[in-house]
Amino acid sequence: MADNDHVNSEPFPAVVVMVPFVAQGHLNQLLHLSRLVSAYNIPVHFVSTIHCIAQARSRHRSFSHLSGVSTQIHFHEFPTPPFTTPPPDTSIPFPTHLQPSFDSTLHLRHHVADLIRSLSRKAKRVAVIHDVLMSYVVQDVKSIPNAETYVFQPPPAFYRAASHWENTGGSFPVDLELMNQLPSQDGISSPEFFKFVKLQRSHMNFHVGELYDSSRVIEGKFIEYLQREEISGKTKIWAIGPFNPVLQKVNSTIQETRQKCLQWLDNQPAKSVIYVGKYYLGISP
Repeated sequence: MADNDHVNSEPFPAVVVMVPFVAQGHLNQLLHLSRLVSAYNIPVHFVSTIHCIAQARSRHRSFSHLSGVSTQIHFHEFPTPPFTTPPPDTSIPFPTHLQPSFDSTLHLRHHVADLIRSLSRKAKRVAVIHDVLMSYVVQDVKSIPNAETYVFQPPPAFYRAASHWENTGGSFPVDLELMNQLPSQDGISSPEFFKFVKLQRSHMNFHVGELYDSSRVIEGKFIEYLQREEISGKTKIWAIGPFNPVLQKVNSTIQETRQKCLQWLDNQPAKSVIYVGKYYLGISP
């Protein structure tokens, strides 16, 4: 089911389909990106499970109310088979208790493919932006001539570059003494989750490029490392963040202003603040 779904007599030059992963940090990032894209009058179709779409709609309405800026996003909710989520247990690897919900996303594949085929008949071009952990779901896009996929990488570029360095060694644009003090990723996730990640990797060979919720001003040397190492298979990498909204209400009008956190940052001495990128799952294909 979709919000504001209608047929336009004239084909759109382009539409965007967002396919987020079913974890809160992932969902929020692509919802913020959807708002930014739709602000340019590009139709955005946001696709997920019934439960996640309910959350996305609520957050979209809340932000529109707080900011006073309304953008149109078409939400599409699709059912998945029922599953049981066990309670969190610190004695078992993360994210074991969430794995049933992760596995349920595999059932979205045909729903998403049908939607994209339908949109491809109404638009000249369909750009599918999907979370890296939803690569299996969008695998049928490669059979649609006027559609293409872009992988969204939720973690910071540093995290992905550091993971690659840990696995392969070699030169890295950070003091190696510091890197050697960071904890290893060994054993931080369950075998079932790594199996899920491996499945996603097997469907990542046809995308146009990768998107990061980051900036070259902040992470330029790590993005350059990813490009130099050709981790993405010679595809393009775009740092198009930060997605987090920076509009606020001032005297009943909307103005693009510096938020308090940015005003505080402006007042700090040069090179006195450390940027820490937080990633919800801590795992990246």
